[in-house]
Amino acid sequence: MNSQVYVGNCYFNGEGVAKDVELAVKWWRKAAEQGHMIAQRDLAHAYSLGKAVEQNFSEAAFWYRKAAEQGERSSQFQLGVMLSGLVPRSLPVVPKNVEEAIHWLKKASAQGHEMAPKALFKLTNPSDSTGFDFELHRPLHPYAKSGCLGVVAVAVALLSIVSWLL
Repeated sequence: MNSQVYVGNCYFNGEGVAKDVELAVKWWRKAAEQGHMIAQRDLAHAYSLGKAVEQNFSEAAFWYRKAAEQGERSSQFQLGVMLSGLVPRSLPVVPKNVEEAIHWLKKASAQGHEMAPKALFKLTNPSDSTGFDFELHRPLHPYAKSGCLGVVAVAVALLSIVSWLL
């Protein structure tokens, strides 16, 4: 599964291969469906932003939840914000659930997510106008350059063979 995420990141970044976001999403989906939390997060980000897939907040929430349940802090934050109602563009597709939003934002905050305390404050102090503007918030670009040069062709070939055999 790590190899699938790695190959997906290489395609997303265009490192060692031509940049191809659709192929990146394909590889992330393979790993996400096998339970890889980083792939689940990356796939959720793709759905949230409409990258190589049609923007779909319901699908984004589904994959954020899968990753959040495994302890992935960015997914905990994103799911919390979606459930909070602080981002109107995700409503009514993702029903508002303040209690659950607080649960996920507290988990993300406990793991050191820097924006989670701001979201918690805004959620519990809705009349405060100095809070963070979540309407402008987009998921941070999580795909660091991953040093894909050279090994990508081998990894893709091996993964293709393994996928074909299964």
